[in-house]
Amino acid sequence: MHAFAILLFTTLASFINANAKYRTRNSSIKGLTVAVINNCNYPVTIEANGMTLSTKALAIGQQCANVGTSTGSGNIYFQAQGSGSLSGSNIGIGTLLEWSVDVAQAEFWYDISNVNGYNMPMTVTLKNQPNCQVLSCHGFVCPNDGERYTVKTSNGVSITYCGNPTKDDPNGVFPSAMNKTTTCATAYNWSGDNTKTYQCPGIVQTATVSLCKP
Repeated sequence: MHAFAILLFTTLASFINANAKYRTRNSSIKGLTVAVINNCNYPVTIEANGMTLSTKALAIGQQCANVGTSTGSGNIYFQAQGSGSLSGSNIGIGTLLEWSVDVAQAEFWYDISNVNGYNMPMTVTLKNQPNCQVLSCHGFVCPNDGERYTVKTSNGVSITYCGNPTKDDPNGVFPSAMNKTTTCATAYNWSGDNTKTYQCPGIVQTATVSLCKP
C-alpha cells in the first residue's frame, strides 16, 4: 500500500505540474495589447481596425492599460474629441499606429504611418523590448502647400490636421518635409517607404502609445 500511495502521489503531482505549465504558457494573448496615455491638453476619441476596443475616448491626462487587443493585422487612430468640422473624404485623415502579428513566424511588425496625413503627435514603445525601435512623430509643422484643416476640440482648443496630397511621391512636399524633421524620422511618410516598418521578435507584445508628449 505504501508503494501504491507513493506511485499515486507521484502521478498526481506530475499531472498538476503539467497543467500548471499549460496554464502559464497560455496565460498571455498571442498578439498585441495597446496601452494609451493621453498627454494632450484636450480629450481624444479612438477608432481602430482589426481590434476590439475596450474604450473609445480618453479624457485629458487619462491612461488606459488595455485599450484593445489584436491577434492579426490592424491599425488604431486618434483624434481630438469634438473635431467634427472634418467631413467627407477628410474623415480619417491622420496619424496611425499600424501592426501585423505573424504567429507562424513568431514575428511582430509595426509602424507609425502619416501616409494619409498627420494629426496626432505620438510616441510608441514596446514593453520589455529594449532592443526594438521606439517610434516617434511630434512637433511637425504642416508645409505651406499641404492640405491644412483647422479644427476646434470640445474644450475649445484649435489644432491643425495636415493632409498628404503627395503620399505616393517620396520627393513630394509633405513626405520631404516629414523626412527632414528629426522628430518624425521613424515614421512612415509616403506610401512606398517600407524601411519605416519595424520588426520585433515575439508574438506577445504590449505597445504603449503616448499622445502629444512622449
